[in-house]
This record gives sequence, structure tokens and C-alpha cells, in this order.
Amino acid sequence: MIALKALKSRREGIEKINKITRAMEAIAATRLQRYETSVTKFRPFAQAQRELMKHLALRLKRTISRISPAQNKTGLVILISSDRGFCGSFNNQLFQVVQGLEEAQAFSFIAVGKKGTAYLRRRNFNLIDEAALPAEDEVEDFAQRITEKVISFYRMEAEKIYLIFNKFRRNLLGRGTLGQLFPLEEQEKAEGTVLDYLFEPDIEVVLEKILPMYVNTEVKAAILESKAAEEMARMIAMTQARRSAEDLIKKLTLQYHKARQAGITQELLEITNAI
Repeated sequence: MIALKALKSRREGIEKINKITRAMEAIAATRLQRYETSVTKFRPFAQAQRELMKHLALRLKRTISRISPAQNKTGLVILISSDRGFCGSFNNQLFQVVQGLEEAQAFSFIAVGKKGTAYLRRRNFNLIDEAALPAEDEVEDFAQRITEKVISFYRMEAEKIYLIFNKFRRNLLGRGTLGQLFPLEEQEKAEGTVLDYLFEPDIEVVLEKILPMYVNTEVKAAILESKAAEEMARMIAMTQARRSAEDLIKKLTLQYHKARQAGITQELLEITNAI
């Protein structure tokens, strides 16, 4: 009887966990739909601006010295992680990117997300600023605040600036991505194409306007990608947990019935022997 009670109690506990994972899976799927829509709409604009900046970097290489790659290996890293857990290897992928960054201890870090903040503190990285992930309606203002910090750092230090985030992939786990904001990456023009730009009133004034726009777009895109990838990772993790719970419930139910049948058989044998 003790074994039967233990099996029944364990099965009931796993059934409760199964209900929780089902609910979390449904919530993650609902949030994913919203974030996926935002990512799908914003990606073409971010990609087009990225290509434009690469062409501009090639055009301005001889004019603006800071467009050229930095010679030193120090700089700033913006790490975008999650605030909550239950999302599988989502954050570990980001931490692996940080560990693979050459001379990472020499960089300053801005942590967006509680998990990333805790990781950087444990590893004694130079954490100069931290923030929780913004709500959906606060992304625009949040990206603007981060942009101001990045531009200020760039103008003072003129060193490398990176974004580390999870890139969203439909029906797949996100991929830890290292994006380079500065120095601007160059892209050679294809043969037969003509790429030239007229700057009015001059290059410096145009860059004063276009660089903050570029950083703002990249930060906003990274946050949206990260949010969508997080919900996808959470949905996949909860789906796997639910399926494992269902398999375990079936096994425990079978064990319970076998133990119950064995107990009934034993009682019948005892009654028969007593007669």
C-alpha cells in the first residue's frame, strides 16, 4: 500500500507540473505571435539600413578616420539576455559568445536583461550599466536611451562596439549573434554598379544625424529579435517538458496498475491459503 500511495502521489505531482507547462507553452506561443510580427516587419528596414551603412563606410573610409577598423581590442559590448528563466539554452548561447570574445575582460558591458547582468557580475566583467528588458510599448524609448549612451561612448573612446543577442529563427532555437556596430563594416560594390552619394551640407553634419539613427535601429532590431527568440525558446522548452511529463505519467500509471494488480493477487493468495 505504501508503494501504491507513493506512485499515486508522484503521478499527481507530475500532472500538476504538466498543467503548468501547458499553460506556459500557450502563453509563450501567444507572445511569440506578437513579437514575430514585429520582427518580420522591422527586419527589411534594418537590413536595408545596414547595407547602406556598409556602402557609406567604404565611401567615407578616406574622409572619416573613425570609420576605419580600430587598432586596439577594447571597447563596449551591449549584452541582451532574458529577465526570466524556463527558456532552455537561450542565455547560455549568449554567454558562450561573450566567452569567445577576444580579450573580453578588457571590454565594458551594458547588460539588458537580469540573466545577463547576473552572469557578468559573477564573472567580474566591467559592467558600466544595466537594465531590465523593456515592455513591448517601451522598446522605442529604451532603444533611444541606449543609443545616446553608445554614441557618447563612441565619440569619447572611438573603439569597437558590439551587440550580443539571440537571433530569432522560426521553429528553431535562437542563435547567439555577435553584431558589430562600430567600426562600420565595409562592403565592396559589385562589379558594374555605381555607388556614390552627395552630402548636403557636408559629411560631418550628415553623420551627426545618421549615426544615431543607425545605432537606434540596430538596438531596437536586436531587442525585438531577442524577445521573439526568447519566447520561441521558452515554447520549445515547455513543449519538451510537457511531452516528457506525459510520457512519465503514462509510465507511472502503468506501474501503479501493475502494483495494484500485484497487491490484489497477493491478497487473494493469502485468503486462499488461509482457507
